Amino acid sequence: MTHLLFVALLLAANIVESQNGTAIPAESPDTPPIGEVDITSSYVLGDVAQIDTTGKRLTATTKSGDVAILLDENTQYLRLAPGEKTLENAQVVTAAEISLGDRILARGKVAGDKKSVSARQLIVMSKVAIAQKQEREREEWRRRSIAGTITAINPAAKEITLLMRTREGPRSIVIAVGGNVVFRRYLPDSVRFTDTRPSSLNELKAGDHLRALGERVAQRTQFQPEVIVFGSFVMAGGPITSIDLTAGEMVINNIPTRKPLTVVINKDSTLRRIPPQMAAMLRQRSQAVAAAAQFGPGQERPGGAGEHARVNALRLETGEDVQETLERLPAITIADLKPEDVILVSGTAGSSPGRITAILLASGVEAVLTPLQGMQRPGADASLGLPSDVLDLEIGLPPN
Repeated sequence: MTHLLFVALLLAANIVESQNGTAIPAESPDTPPIGEVDITSSYVLGDVAQIDTTGKRLTATTKSGDVAILLDENTQYLRLAPGEKTLENAQVVTAAEISLGDRILARGKVAGDKKSVSARQLIVMSKVAIAQKQEREREEWRRRSIAGTITAINPAAKEITLLMRTREGPRSIVIAVGGNVVFRRYLPDSVRFTDTRPSSLNELKAGDHLRALGERVAQRTQFQPEVIVFGSFVMAGGPITSIDLTAGEMVINNIPTRKPLTVVINKDSTLRRIPPQMAAMLRQRSQAVAAAAQFGPGQERPGGAGEHARVNALRLETGEDVQETLERLPAITIADLKPEDVILVSGTAGSSPGRITAILLASGVEAVLTPLQGMQRPGADASLGLPSDVLDLEIGLPPN
């Protein structure tokens, strides 16, 4: 479910149809911030998990848990296309046309325990239509977005300097953030774009990872964004010392800190086992990263262009970055891992020290981590983790 779809549904939740078909404000004046709440006293927003046609009820899965949607002969059913912001183009449907996985917004009186809602109106978005719109949006982000690490921020000029990795090596670009730019920040312990919250330029800091949707301007040396998503991410790695399958957590001996680090695995985490051939290619990358780390910012070692070529070798051979390649590998689960396995993990820094939530976890990386043993960038804080270059750590393509 994209953020844009999320916004559209919530906007739909706050309008009703007048007799002449014009959208007018709903009766509830205490509308929550768009995109931030999935259950209120007057609506429930979620995905259809169960359908009980005999009992006239649905079960919707929300971020806060499962909710029973109670239906009766007076319930109105409307289908809305993804991206619509009013009910003007909604189509009247029946309960029989609702499918598992559809996104629904049930309007009505929500029980005090927020476990059920008596729906007087059910607004439906088709799972298939949502998936199609998501793919269109992902394609737009592929074509029109840039990603990298923030190296400087100029609040007075409203400019961000971003360091991007390109096939020709690292390159800086200035992002001009004047005008109506939408800022979204990843939350601690979250890996989902749909969980990002509204933010502003003031919350950005050097070292944050950023992806911006927009257009290049000024001979392509500057970028004019429409949407900016960013967050604080970390790359860690080392041998697993313990695994708690029940909690979905593991502890590793983190190489850069030489301290225990708890890695949280949830349903949104991507887990993959790297085959030996790919591990050998990534070892070349990590050797180049380790060599580059011996020099400070802006310094170039002899043969630096060659090192950049090696860092980008995998992208050149496959036509995609490392994260995309990893995502195409067969999935594994935490149950497929065992103590003493060596992993690399990228994730969001947790709300408590010594804890991260995994975005991408890769096993079979013993050869990859060997060149990084004991390395540290000059002037860098080891607690920040390994260099993101090792797995091309960047914010993925929304929506996710």
